[in-house]
Amino acid sequence: MPLPSKEFIIVVFIALSRLSGQGTTCSAQDRYDIDLDNSKIAFSIKHLGVLAVNGRFDEFSGTLEYENERLVSIQCEVVTKSANTENNSRDEAIIGEAYLNAENYPFITFYSEEITADTITGRLKIKDVERSINLGYDLNDSEVNGVQILTASFMIRREDFSLEFGSMDGLIGKEISLDLTIAFYKD
Repeated sequence: MPLPSKEFIIVVFIALSRLSGQGTTCSAQDRYDIDLDNSKIAFSIKHLGVLAVNGRFDEFSGTLEYENERLVSIQCEVVTKSANTENNSRDEAIIGEAYLNAENYPFITFYSEEITADTITGRLKIKDVERSINLGYDLNDSEVNGVQILTASFMIRREDFSLEFGSMDGLIGKEISLDLTIAFYKD
């Protein structure tokens, strides 16, 4: 009989820790790194007013830090050229000069400035524009190897990050939806 997958074990232990009211106990200062195999940064944007272009970023890294059992810091760096919509020609356009310009702006970055029990305020930088954003989040912890799972869904306006595309601008939605499921493991 095959052994259960890592993801299955994590989900079971998260459920058990939630039911028992117990979670990971953090020491004075703990640092967690993103577990890329169990994490997802997905995006969606309208095209032609009715169609949705869905995609994800396949390469990113980051950390989550606790101090005295309180989440105090999150930072993430996304590799721009890792945008993936399952359509090579569209992906080349997205990472090309007209859109994200991955050659000149190889990373999209985020770092937190303030974290409350349910909101992260931080700085998101896309291309050469950095803006403050607020995002609601959920954070679940597990006794399995100190895994922390952060989930968040939010929208950004393209124009706030100078993501304007000339003659193609009217064909593309004004807002980009982002869905995050980020698993962090204790380093």
